Amino acid sequence: MQRLFTLIDLRMPLTHSPLTFFNLFPFNSFLDSFQGTYGAKSGLDSPACTGRCFAGTYCPPGTAHYPIPCPVGYYCPDGMQRWPCPAGNAGNSTGLVSAFCSGRCPPGSYCPPGTAVPLQCPGGTYGDISGLPSSRCSGPCPEGFYCPQGTILPRQLPCGGAHVYCPLGSAFSQPVDPGAYSLGGRDATQQPRQQVCEPGYFCAGGLRYACRNGTYGARPGLAADPTSLGLGGYSSSGSTAFTGGSAGFATRGEGEEGSAGPAFWCDGFCARGHWCPEASISPHQVLLEYANCTRKLFQRSVFFF
Repeated sequence: MQRLFTLIDLRMPLTHSPLTFFNLFPFNSFLDSFQGTYGAKSGLDSPACTGRCFAGTYCPPGTAHYPIPCPVGYYCPDGMQRWPCPAGNAGNSTGLVSAFCSGRCPPGSYCPPGTAVPLQCPGGTYGDISGLPSSRCSGPCPEGFYCPQGTILPRQLPCGGAHVYCPLGSAFSQPVDPGAYSLGGRDATQQPRQQVCEPGYFCAGGLRYACRNGTYGARPGLAADPTSLGLGGYSSSGSTAFTGGSAGFATRGEGEEGSAGPAFWCDGFCARGHWCPEASISPHQVLLEYANCTRKLFQRSVFFF
């Protein structure tokens, strides 16, 4: 029988090392029976080869010299095959023998099958439990908060202030656009969205302000630079523009603009002979009629929108 195997070997192409098999046989099913063994020398004449591979190693058919150490990200329970560490577990060392591998993936990370080193949860997500199997982690970061890579708690980082906003799944806070304001949160530090400033208002630093008495804003999205605005009230030069009537009445419709520039005064001053209360959208918002210019000023409620 030994001579028959040798004859077959001589007539076949040599595709394996002479250390690999005892006298190669041309049927895969036969070769598969050698899985879990290794051959450390030539001239072997037994299916047991040099010996059996042990747990923590693996030996596919044709393993020569020595058993192969189980690589990181895998476990080898019986010396025959390697298996990827299951989802949710990581295998950060060689020679692992159980499906537990090196342990569960820690919070703030996830482990797909075959993971050697846990992967951080992507920005915009959070991972508040161990053993997460996919990049979805525990879910998207909630509105009004942001979650950089590796975030554990969903409400760990509030968005930051009125000048920024954080929609669902934010990896970082986003600045509010010029001419818009933030809104929708429990407070100014947790705003989830922005909105364009409506006519009659201007926006600065993510906050909305009504156009002042004596001014109007006809367009949406009016913006002002918060660093150059005296948001507490009128500038000294601007206040002198309102003459010839009570506070908030611009009967002249002229005068110098405030030191903060035209945006401070929205689209402009109220037209001559008209009243523009806060948040007016037209220079002719309310018509004034003088019964006696020297004695009495009264308002007729005629609105022009």
